[in-house]
Amino acid sequence: MTTIIRIPPNGKIPDDAARLVAAGVKDCKIVAFPTDTVYGLGSTGMVKAVTRRIFQLKGRDSDKPLPILLPSTQSAAQWVEWSPAAETLAGRFWPGALTMILKATHEGRILTFPEYKTLAVRVPAHPVILRLLEESGVPWASTSANASQAPPLADGAAVVKRFDGLVDFIVDAGPVPGTESTIADLSGDKARVLREGAVAAREVLEVLQSVPGVRAAPAKRNVLFVCTGNSCRSVMAEKLLAKLAAALKPGFSARSAGVAAERYFEVPAQVYAVLASLGIERFDHVPQLVGRELLAWADFAFVMTDEHLEEVLDRYPEFTGKVHVLGRFTDLPHPNIEDPIGQSEEVYAACRDKLREAVEAFLRKEHP
Repeated sequence: MTTIIRIPPNGKIPDDAARLVAAGVKDCKIVAFPTDTVYGLGSTGMVKAVTRRIFQLKGRDSDKPLPILLPSTQSAAQWVEWSPAAETLAGRFWPGALTMILKATHEGRILTFPEYKTLAVRVPAHPVILRLLEESGVPWASTSANASQAPPLADGAAVVKRFDGLVDFIVDAGPVPGTESTIADLSGDKARVLREGAVAAREVLEVLQSVPGVRAAPAKRNVLFVCTGNSCRSVMAEKLLAKLAAALKPGFSARSAGVAAERYFEVPAQVYAVLASLGIERFDHVPQLVGRELLAWADFAFVMTDEHLEEVLDRYPEFTGKVHVLGRFTDLPHPNIEDPIGQSEEVYAACRDKLREAVEAFLRKEHP
């Protein structure tokens, strides 16, 4: 049975409710709770079985440790190797929507899996979860409150509808901002922004550049190309962007998918032939279906036709504004790039040339 706690208009959790939830967390109970980004699922990070139960609730394998929520910057040094870069970022963005990946201390290894040497940590800026973290006295392993492949939930009513009866406590504080945290990896030789969320990657990198001795790698921009079967147009666009942007810094990462892709689809010989003439060597490729995780990964998602745009946004309307018809975004005179499947090499070459024109126009816009 789920205990539902609704936060009053003053935005503060009552003392007795905070003590009840905190005691439950120390006893490995699962809580759905508000943060300054999205709603989360979490509990004590001290017990691995809790992590596995949270992943089961999300419907995905426990393939990596969960991020850790902490009540203060001061508490972080117990669990991760604190550094000048972390101190500077925490001073600028904590409490707030920045997650930092740092090397775990000896004690911090309790909170992760044996094969991992790092922890992702954050001090959130929502008064309810901060109070619960302080009251419980333990770090919380947490993840966004949603089923795998579904968007994170940003309203208490939606959380109640989805998780009532599945978790031990739901703390309903109404709507929250709805944008996930930005993730900065400070564990390697160069600091990197792995995911841009509520905090702009540019702001994080600017702060890092002010820290003596810290080398910050500019964030690459992620580009997703989408066609029908993910065997012709989107594949050619992916390879063309990789080729044309190879020397650009910080550069671009390209991936591709299809609205009706099947893993058994084969890349036609004509694709390899028309790309080989540009110096793009033969490659292995397994078609994949476009999905929410790929769209979330992308900074730009480009489809080939108006029909693709309609189909993608019918499935994933939350990505309106991110998904564009490639030819319209790049102002091609005939923006829809039609499918060459089953046609001659000359038709494939014409499609390749149109894709190249569009990709070059995109690069001129984004990397003048």
